[in-house]
Amino acid sequence: MTKKIKNILLFSLFFVSCNKATPILTKKEIYKKVDSIVNIRIKEIDKESERDLEHRIKIELKVKADSIINARINKTVKDPVPKNAQLFK
Repeated sequence: MTKKIKNILLFSLFFVSCNKATPILTKKEIYKKVDSIVNIRIKEIDKESERDLEHRIKIELKVKADSIINARINKTVKDPVPKNAQLFK
């Protein structure tokens, strides 16, 4: 019984809210709203990407530097192209 009443109330609220007249916007107003929303989101994405970049640099730079140092110490750097490789046929 209470579930039925809740459903009726929700439906009636939904129905009443849909009957409100929405203001008609011109193309210029729509573009203005869209641009403002997009600009805000672009700023948020830029800030987030900067934070991610700083975090990744801290992690990846240390690993790269360590591998370069270890390669120099152990002299395990191999020539990427073997001496007897044929470059052109």
